[in-house]
Amino acid sequence: MIGPAERECAPPLTPRHSRSDEPAGQLPKTTTSAQRYDFRQIIHSDQWRIPQAALPTSSVYTSWQWGEYKRRQGWSVRRIAIHGADTEELIGCAQVQLRRIGPGRVIHLQGGVHSMDSSEEVLVRAISELLDLHLKIRTTDVVLISPHAQLSTQLEIALLRLGFSPTVSSRMYSYAVDTSQSLLVLEKGLSKNWRHNLRRARNNDQLSVKWVTDHEERRRALRRLRDMYATLTQRKSFAGAIDMSTDTDWMETDHGFEIVEAALAGEVVAARVVYVANDHVMDFLAASAERAKNIYATYALMWAVIEKAVALQKRFVECGGIDPNGNPGVFNFKKGLGGRPILLGPLWLHTQSRFLRTVVRTWIARSW
Repeated sequence: MIGPAERECAPPLTPRHSRSDEPAGQLPKTTTSAQRYDFRQIIHSDQWRIPQAALPTSSVYTSWQWGEYKRRQGWSVRRIAIHGADTEELIGCAQVQLRRIGPGRVIHLQGGVHSMDSSEEVLVRAISELLDLHLKIRTTDVVLISPHAQLSTQLEIALLRLGFSPTVSSRMYSYAVDTSQSLLVLEKGLSKNWRHNLRRARNNDQLSVKWVTDHEERRRALRRLRDMYATLTQRKSFAGAIDMSTDTDWMETDHGFEIVEAALAGEVVAARVVYVANDHVMDFLAASAERAKNIYATYALMWAVIEKAVALQKRFVECGGIDPNGNPGVFNFKKGLGGRPILLGPLWLHTQSRFLRTVVRTWIARSW
């Protein structure tokens, strides 16, 4: 629960006439007796850490720095903590991205709504007030919630009751390794080929693995990663998932992002960036030089990520998307870890316009 000191730092609430697609420092507040929740827009990164840390789950996509990255991509971003209007109890939080398209807005809750162990009724009322009273959803608006996690039954039912429509595509599948087990058990669960290649990496005296912690070294490491990533996308002819052409300071300054590098005789040949969330570690971004393949550096790095998750007592490592049909090599690498595929979805869609619903569903089917 946010105490008096933190409340004094929270911004005042926005007048009702403010345009809801602009990143104002306030949110509208209704005074009707029906309102049960207090929505506080957080405008400082230190304040955003309070609800993020208090909740049982979190996501890279609700992190402050991810919001800054999306702002650079042209989105207006709001971080909203939801509290009981009378009890002050923290109910949940969401990072909301807004972009105007024609007469309407796309409102994207990327990373979903993270909440306490709330009942279905609480979630229905809280999300309803968030959308209707505070974001003031209009007929021309499209609301998307992409949770990037497996939802609780209560939240799934709440979204269905609110008229959200779930959409699933093959691109929403990822791969997860259960790190509530010991390293010994996890290593025994590796495929024969994976275990053999990990042993090869360990037996290479010239290959070293290091977690980067110093601020200046993090900056240099991200620049090396950016260069390797650009070369990798050109060599393998694929579009990068993250725009690395701009500054990477949004990853430098958030130590939720951790960087691990593999070096051969002192020269960095592969790197991974992971995000440490409340209950899991996400393998966020990776790149390697061509010479890393023959020394099995990616195996050494991936195992270092698993070791970190076990040491931090996280429930699982989310290894990123899988495409067994289009990219069997990457899929087989992840499959060798002995985990299981998981669905990071569905994508939940809400709009009052049947026409927009059809258009957005078609777009999702083709590109999501």
